[in-house]
Amino acid sequence: MSGYRKIALETAVTLDPEILVIPGDRTDGYTSLAEVEKGFYEDPVWQSVRGVRERRIHLLPGRHATSISHHVVKTADDLARILPPASRAAEAPGAQGAQGKRE
Repeated sequence: MSGYRKIALETAVTLDPEILVIPGDRTDGYTSLAEVEKGFYEDPVWQSVRGVRERRIHLLPGRHATSISHHVVKTADDLARILPPASRAAEAPGAQGAQGKRE
């Protein structure tokens, strides 16, 4: 597989993500996060998505999110700053499940 994996707009809207993480930066043609956000905020289809309504759109540097190199480690740092602590804890290896037992 090469490049970004694309999903249909209808699928993305149906998933109703709480947070949108967009890989890209000036090298991908974006001038700023504000420019990316504007595209989502002005599109009526995206306005129904929770992450857009709650203004939780984050832009990752393209080299962090799309390369298989030392930059991929920086992606983990980026996501740690973006994701709420509860989300990170729930996905951690050995995290306790809903019943309080180790999975």
